Amino acid sequence: MQNENLFNRPQYLKELIAFKDTEFIKVISCVRRSGKSYLLKLYRNYLLQHDVTEKQIIYLSFEDYPIWVVTNDDKVYLRAGKGKESK
Repeated sequence: MQNENLFNRPQYLKELIAFKDTEFIKVISCVRRSGKSYLLKLYRNYLLQHDVTEKQIIYLSFEDYPIWVVTNDDKVYLRAGKGKESK
């Protein structure tokens, strides 16, 4: 992931951080090109600064794969380049 200058979004980041380590699924939805990916990059940077390692973070760009067929967690790790597909 490139090192980019990110526009600070403190309120949205604070809301993500408030639900860190909870069982809630975090959903970020909005119109196209509104900063969703940048918000997640800010959250990634926050995690890296607070004892989360790079190996614990999975980043998947759905722009990179023309067809996504992920049927289990092993395939997600395989797509992210962080593991081997189990048989």
